[in-house]
Amino acid sequence: MDEAGAYDGMTAYDLSELLLYKAMATGPATEAQALTFLDRLYPGQGTQIFGDRVARLGNIEVIRPTTAFRRPPGSTPWISGPPSDADLAA
Repeated sequence: MDEAGAYDGMTAYDLSELLLYKAMATGPATEAQALTFLDRLYPGQGTQIFGDRVARLGNIEVIRPTTAFRRPPGSTPWISGPPSDADLAA
């Protein structure tokens, strides 16, 4: 989310890479650990993806402009709580 409240979606793979690159930047993850992790996340492609990590991180961190409707951060969700029997029957 940026300062204006704009946000973009992220896949579990994107989040995994983001957390890995941040861990590398702050010290807990080594290059060898990163390569092993990426090769497990993307079998047979870990080395290639690691080599492209600067561009990939830039792509993950960017918030793309959109004209799609998005609820403002902090707003009440359309439905909150567990689904009702009527919701499950629909």
